[in-house]
Amino acid sequence: MIVAAVFGVASVGALDLGCAAARTQAMPDRSDATARIAEADRRLAQLERFEATGTVVLPVRSGSGAIDEEQLDLLLLRERPGRLAIRLKLSVTDTLAWLGSDGTRWWLFLPEETPSTVWHGMVASSGNSQLEDESIPLPPGLRHPRIVDVLLGLEPADDLASLEWNSADRRWWIESPVFGDASDDSGWTVRRGYAETGPVAEVIEVRDAAGMLVARSRLAGHERVEVPDRPVGDWPLVPMRIEVSGSGAEDPPARLSLERPSGRGGRVKAAAFDWGRLLESMRPERIVQVGASS
Repeated sequence: MIVAAVFGVASVGALDLGCAAARTQAMPDRSDATARIAEADRRLAQLERFEATGTVVLPVRSGSGAIDEEQLDLLLLRERPGRLAIRLKLSVTDTLAWLGSDGTRWWLFLPEETPSTVWHGMVASSGNSQLEDESIPLPPGLRHPRIVDVLLGLEPADDLASLEWNSADRRWWIESPVFGDASDDSGWTVRRGYAETGPVAEVIEVRDAAGMLVARSRLAGHERVEVPDRPVGDWPLVPMRIEVSGSGAEDPPARLSLERPSGRGGRVKAAAFDWGRLLESMRPERIVQVGASS
């Protein structure tokens, strides 16, 4: 009888442990996750203007195949809808790259190349969105302004209705189009991954029409960023540390560290997004058009 009692207790304990494991692996409440993400996205949508300085550490593959690193100064300016300007400087006087968009056209200036070059195209007809030319001195995930803009995590998700739980990586995922139906790349999608109880994206992926990975970012160090005329409790959370990688698993990511973020946009000026003025100022020797013309 004593033995039976002991086995009975052991069986109950095993049952309790089994139930606990089942509860651990059960899908979290979708309505709670939707509410958390929707509230974070509402705050993020208030960020009409954004500016930050910082640094970018680029992986550079040497002739021997070893990976070195190069640190650049970063200036990031952004204004809705669709305006982006990122300047990467080697020194006080030398700009490695200026990439951006006015919402209709995108561009990538490379003034230090020989010859100095600008790549450009229309957002709604973006053609080869990855810019696979190996002469571009940037990793694939940092070449196309539209993709970079997505990977920064500064835009709210488009469609919370697509929110799905992935039990393998214990994340919520939202999938939506990157370029829209009018684009040559309308089959491309952006996937945002959220922690089980987190309101902000931790991983963002851009995938092509075949579902193959184009670029990925990992977002961390979120801080509240001031939005004019809004109380502190209503300020959005914005990632300060961003790792951007391309489709190749063997290449280390580029690491962006943002500093002095602000939603006031004091440095966000129209000239930063003016294709004509930038073209006149940069005076590139070579102009490469990607995709269909306007």
